[in-house]
Amino acid sequence: MRRFEVGSQKFSAQGFVDFIGDQGAGVDGQIVFSPQLRWDIGHAFGGAENKYNLGLEYTHFINKFGVTGVHGKFRASICRDEILTIFRRPT
Repeated sequence: MRRFEVGSQKFSAQGFVDFIGDQGAGVDGQIVFSPQLRWDIGHAFGGAENKYNLGLEYTHFINKFGVTGVHGKFRASICRDEILTIFRRPT
């Protein structure tokens, strides 16, 4: 996780990339990446820092489930069709 500030606001960026090689006949190599950008709303509203975050997540698949040509794009949300997600940091 990488934390940074813009003015008095605190943010963090994190995510992952998975490379999965060929798994045998009919299962091709796969790639999935999922970056996240989070805003520390606890700090922004005078509460506890690094406890509550509001953010965006985007997930992209190449050869999803090992099937050549099947790609997918998703955005994280709590409510369907929303682009904002609330993340609660594990304790």
